[in-house]
Amino acid sequence: MRRVKGNRYSVPRPCAFRVVTVKAYLHEVHLVADGCVVARHVRSYERAHQILDPLHYLATLGRRPAALDHSNVYRGWHLPPEFAALRAALEVRHGATAAARQYVRVLQLLAHHPVERVQDAIRTCDSSEALLAERILREADRLAQRQPDGAACLNGLDPTDPILAVQVRRPDLSQFDQLLSADFQPQIRDSPGRLPRVSRTVAVPSEGELVYA
Repeated sequence: MRRVKGNRYSVPRPCAFRVVTVKAYLHEVHLVADGCVVARHVRSYERAHQILDPLHYLATLGRRPAALDHSNVYRGWHLPPEFAALRAALEVRHGATAAARQYVRVLQLLAHHPVERVQDAIRTCDSSEALLAERILREADRLAQRQPDGAACLNGLDPTDPILAVQVRRPDLSQFDQLLSADFQPQIRDSPGRLPRVSRTVAVPSEGELVYA
């Protein structure tokens, strides 16, 4: 968990005890480790709130499948309808307890595969007589070989980071060269409404008296 303006945001389990950089935008909070965005949350402007991503707790869910129905982390988790249909089908074929463990194994795929790929794997295996999590796991791995993921980082930045859309005008280095040249004479412009500047020459007579001309 990382604290931002009084609120706490979850991070993936491997980053729990590592240095994580927080990027707070107007509507989102990005958490960056080793130059890559490892977590992205909707920013909260409330106080003392916990903003949790269910994907960050999948390892714990494997040890406690019952938390899927009782923990606040998963109650608001919106997944495509194929996931709910899969759980219902597993319960019919294997019973509630065994189905929960099978279903959790499928959910844990989301730690390594995008939700669309897991969704496709569920569709492919849905018609199988032996509907098991193991078949869906193998199908997701097969789809991963055909649909490789894009690069997670781009020069230390997430490809969707808004900073990549910022365009900076290239400076005119010829002006800098003029500044370094020996012939450079600065041009002094008087502000509108002000009297022009008067140049004064200091002459030093032989007796040492300062005379202004």
